[in-house]
Amino acid sequence: MRRVQVMAGGREPLTSREQAVLSRLLAECSTDDIAHELGISRSTVKCHLRNVYGKLGARGKRDAVRIARETALVPLEAAAS
Repeated sequence: MRRVQVMAGGREPLTSREQAVLSRLLAECSTDDIAHELGISRSTVKCHLRNVYGKLGARGKRDAVRIARETALVPLEAAAS
């Protein structure tokens, strides 16, 4: 059985790859751009995004970006790069 750490607010923490995808989402990168920058497939990006949305309780990209900014989940310098 896998133990899961929980963030404040009862949420499971984002993995480092999910954080990387989210930071690029905050920088307004497209799914294709994110895949290219991280050297992963578009399908893998979509999988990471679904996980991010679920962990944040977001309904989509805009909602995830809003939540990430409000809760400072990604450092500002990471979001700007």
